Amino acid sequence: VLADTSSEEYKIVKAADRLAAYIKCLEERRCGNTEFDKAKKSIEEDLRSRNMPAVEYFMENFIPAFDLSLDELEGLDD
Repeated sequence: VLADTSSEEYKIVKAADRLAAYIKCLEERRCGNTEFDKAKKSIEEDLRSRNMPAVEYFMENFIPAFDLSLDELEGLDD
């Protein structure tokens, strides 16, 4: 069965898949693996080009936390 690539559901699932890949790049970079720099940039450009409000919201509100240390994350509750 072929997916309906024009459906809203398909677009959401593909964007979620790209977000997961982007987060993986952030995690690898955080561990010092700079081999993911190029992929991070490419995926970020792809995500932004989708012009999806949900993706923009996620990028603005949740992605910054992936650059925080555990201590910084715990301090967010204050």
